[in-house]
Amino acid sequence: MGLHSIQRQHIEIMHAEMIPANLKLLENIIVACQSRNIRVALITTPVHHSYSDFMDSAKYQTMQDNLKYLVERYQVLYRNYLSDPRFIDSDFYSHDHVNTKGSIKLSKIIDEEIIEPLLALTQ
Repeated sequence: MGLHSIQRQHIEIMHAEMIPANLKLLENIIVACQSRNIRVALITTPVHHSYSDFMDSAKYQTMQDNLKYLVERYQVLYRNYLSDPRFIDSDFYSHDHVNTKGSIKLSKIIDEEIIEPLLALTQ
């Protein structure tokens, strides 16, 4: 996949008009979980640098601003693994998806950095 097709793919999947509705849905999910004493953690998954290097910085900032709002309003945990240096070329199936090796690595990271600390808070 060439550079222009990566940029085009990113532009095509990002629909700014859907942000308010999607944010409201996410808020509803968070509230429903918290009402049942379920701790919520949000993550941004890793992508290959060939994808992140050409992301629209304004759209990315909008996403980060919305996540900051959710973290502050609902006290949810957020971890950003978008450009995490622990992920290397061989961890990716495509520009924006990890492969089996990458998913195992991400699962271990989530367990160590999110699940175990949240479980420790309940003990």
